[in-house]
Amino acid sequence: MKLTRPIYPQPQKVAWGNDVYEFGKELTLYCNLADPLVLETMQELWQNFTMGVGQLKVQPSRLPQFAAAIATKEPAEALMLEAGFEYSLAVTEEGIAFAASDDQGLIHAFFTALQLINARSLEEGEESFAAPFVTISDRPDLAFRGINLCVYPETTLLLLEKAVKLAGLMKFTHVVLTFWGTLEFEAMPELHWRDHYFTKEEVKPLINMIRGMGMEVIPLFNHLGHAASARECYGRHVILNQNPKLAMLFEPDGWTWCLSNPDTLKLLKQIREELIELCGPGSYFHLGCDEAYSYATCDLCSQKHGPEMLADFLNDISRELKAEGRRAIIWGDALLESSQWQSPSVATGDEIPKALPLLDRDIIIADWQYYTEGSDVPTSKYFLEQGFATVLSPWDKLENMQGLAEAAKKLGASGVLATVWHHLPSYLVRIPYMADAMWCGPSRFLPSWPEAASLLRKLVVTERFEDAGWNKWEVDEWFLTN
Repeated sequence: MKLTRPIYPQPQKVAWGNDVYEFGKELTLYCNLADPLVLETMQELWQNFTMGVGQLKVQPSRLPQFAAAIATKEPAEALMLEAGFEYSLAVTEEGIAFAASDDQGLIHAFFTALQLINARSLEEGEESFAAPFVTISDRPDLAFRGINLCVYPETTLLLLEKAVKLAGLMKFTHVVLTFWGTLEFEAMPELHWRDHYFTKEEVKPLINMIRGMGMEVIPLFNHLGHAASARECYGRHVILNQNPKLAMLFEPDGWTWCLSNPDTLKLLKQIREELIELCGPGSYFHLGCDEAYSYATCDLCSQKHGPEMLADFLNDISRELKAEGRRAIIWGDALLESSQWQSPSVATGDEIPKALPLLDRDIIIADWQYYTEGSDVPTSKYFLEQGFATVLSPWDKLENMQGLAEAAKKLGASGVLATVWHHLPSYLVRIPYMADAMWCGPSRFLPSWPEAASLLRKLVVTERFEDAGWNKWEVDEWFLTN
């Protein structure tokens, strides 16, 4: 009988064999990967997936650049990459061999290999593990597979670590980090809550973790709506609650930035510069711009042509970012006229949608449509027809995830940017499902929640009750507070 293993996301081609590769505590990774963050992450994860006892040494290899092997001795020949695939993997009596189209493909092959490991013995001095014979050739259906992680005052670095490592194991390519008044900036002390924030030094390990998992960091800072660095439901304003004398940076209600004020433009530029320096090399910067409930309402802005003012603002930033090798991303809702499109994922005013034809076509539109359950997404088709690269953004309903991932493939969109918002603890168990939908689809449900928990506790080792799993309580929070 053939032994099999569950693999997330599902590989495109799998052929299981009739035997297993059995190995002990020590193996060597023969490869030519140069990034120390990636190599250290591989060694850490190997130890975790071998129940804390396995040791993976790393040795430079004579194999071709994008070939690697995990074995007791270096193989004489490299595995060949099957044409048209991102990576190929083979488990034989000699070990685990990889071949890939690039470094990221090698990392993804390694993450597949981790999921093949089962323990045979954990008795001290007799530790052994097994991976079934298998050949795999795999590739994603979508090139851009991102996830937007929000850092709220209540968000812990441990929870973010779990999300980052699970997303990396599931072969996401990009992590958007959005700090909601929780990051210390040099540009202005009021940009963070004085009693709920992280320093850049505290955040840097998270950035390195994302890179170590083979993903790119995309900084996000809201450049229009959400200028309060808060959600509208609780009425907080990170800057004006702490210093009302800074009111001229915003429109009168404080919800959007005042684009007529040169101090606003200078501040936003400083913020972009700090975030780019913090997040390191990358190809994108997300400017937000969703839910612009108020726009151009102050005495100065109201005298200007609203669509042209916004287009000039965004196009200037797009040119600035292009000079640094980056492309701007913006949410698409504010650009959809409410008279033509179904609420709620549309504009709340008439001025902003008129800016769409004036925008630089190098700007990428992230079309969030959280209430769509099928693969018919006319708003994304509209943005594509207007000449914009488009990524589709689902939220946490499984049918929405599946539908938008399928729509992205059908429309030839750039990819998918999954959104989490304030649901991160419960969203963790949905990450494998979202990964399946983006990678190969149609997506499947996890066979069981214990399987998701099994992956998480191998990715992040915890001992305290509050740190384990995806919630810090065992009884529903509502019952604890009512």
